[in-house]
Amino acid sequence: MLFAVVATWISPRRTYVLFCILSILLFWFSIANLNILTRSKTFKLPPCDIAALTIGYNEECLAAFTVASVLLQVDRYVFVDTNSFDRTVSLIKHIFSEEVKTGKLRIISKGIEDFDVSSARNEGLQWLKNQNCTKLLKIDADEVFYRAGARLLVDTARYLEEDVSEVEFCEYELYQNEVETNTEWMKALYKDIVGASNQTIFYQFPHIPSKQRIFNHLQNIYASGKWTDEAEGKSAENLHTTDGKVMRLPDIVNVHYGWARNLEYKRNKSIAWMGKPEAHPWVNSINPRDPSSDLKQFKGHPEVIYEYIERVSSFLNIAYDKV
Repeated sequence: MLFAVVATWISPRRTYVLFCILSILLFWFSIANLNILTRSKTFKLPPCDIAALTIGYNEECLAAFTVASVLLQVDRYVFVDTNSFDRTVSLIKHIFSEEVKTGKLRIISKGIEDFDVSSARNEGLQWLKNQNCTKLLKIDADEVFYRAGARLLVDTARYLEEDVSEVEFCEYELYQNEVETNTEWMKALYKDIVGASNQTIFYQFPHIPSKQRIFNHLQNIYASGKWTDEAEGKSAENLHTTDGKVMRLPDIVNVHYGWARNLEYKRNKSIAWMGKPEAHPWVNSINPRDPSSDLKQFKGHPEVIYEYIERVSSFLNIAYDKV
């Protein structure tokens, strides 16, 4: 009897209405749970063994390539911007928004006085010390690393013996004296990347300099000196750590673009260093196309430039001629 009454009440129409009500309730229940999970979501970063530190000022043409070339390999990365007036910071935040969100990439803005870049380094170091990082990679904002070079840096750092305090690696040193502005510079780099010309503005010096890359015992590291110290004949501004062995390895791990930047950028650097726009010989006094020059054309740009140049250029609103 009861079954007959229930069967009579649950008509097809009532069944459809009941189904719709239940579906709506389940949908809103799912949305509510999703919002709760989203609000409570935390990013669990791994313990920090190897960290990277970069100081930058008006580096919108290179900073994204610099960070991208090392970021995947390290546990934490700190980029300290010393009050750039270009788009350096906004570009990095845009390209690496996910890493900024998770905390793997930390961007610090710090004004400095009288070129005291060591104060910026020490602020970045303090953040890494608070993260209990143990080894540091020193990465300048005008350097870009090869994929194999970044891996070699990290592998060397990971298995570093306790009595080793620093490790040096080699780099290519580049030069250019043909383009004036950031836009022209990026267009010249793009032509190299897509193979649009047999010529290039980039030339390699014959010498292969080495540079301190890995510093052990991060908790003991500190920075001292000003950016202009080297130009004044003093010891260059640098990082320091506990006494120990210094390893010098012959491997070339990166490209240094500092003296291959646009002429406007290099003249400003020369003014800061030496008081005159072209006082430094590497601004514009070398003619690499002279038959007697010992510089040679360079097109071996790191892989990360190929991978990111379209995104960087799009953000900077740089349009290229179709090739």
